[in-house]
Amino acid sequence: PIESAASRGVLETVCGDVLGNVTQPLCCDGSQAEDFAENLQSAKAIGLDNCPACSRNFRALMCHVLCSPRQADFMQLLKSEVNEDKENYVSSLNFYVTPAFVRGMFDSCKDSRSKIPSISLFNFMCGRWHTDCTAERWLGFLGASPSYGGLSPMSVKHVQTDKEHKTPEGAVFKPLSVETFACNQSKGSVKACSCENCKPACS
Repeated sequence: PIESAASRGVLETVCGDVLGNVTQPLCCDGSQAEDFAENLQSAKAIGLDNCPACSRNFRALMCHVLCSPRQADFMQLLKSEVNEDKENYVSSLNFYVTPAFVRGMFDSCKDSRSKIPSISLFNFMCGRWHTDCTAERWLGFLGASPSYGGLSPMSVKHVQTDKEHKTPEGAVFKPLSVETFACNQSKGSVKACSCENCKPACS
């Protein structure tokens, strides 16, 4: 468990609604939680929060990537390396995720505007694709390491599937499936997005 009360508070704020009890053993430490919260603030500064459903669905993906206690179910280590301090770190992995989750997340964000009027959020969050972003291109950018034009600390290949994947060694991976919120629907504390950030909300 994350021992620092301050770090637990940070994680509760950004991931509590999608991960549940943050006092349980998690696959992240306090420093990683605080770094993620800082990066999330940068995303909010460019407009991620303009559509609450988009923000929530995006956080659901990233919180599971970073901290989910079930990472071994849907994340397959492909390569690890040793840094200058002679510490092992993950450099490449497969992330198994259902197409429904990917589509739900993308659809909730595709109409979102940035903080700059008339400029799409994807101009800033989909790398070189900008407004030509698709669900697959977005995942590709989110999973790309800096050497490939992304911001991820490791190379993440998102594998969309509804089926379990069994490796030749016998390991079985189950795709992550998380409920997504549509941009034009209110659910719990997540409010429906405005017409300018969600075309279905205009009708």
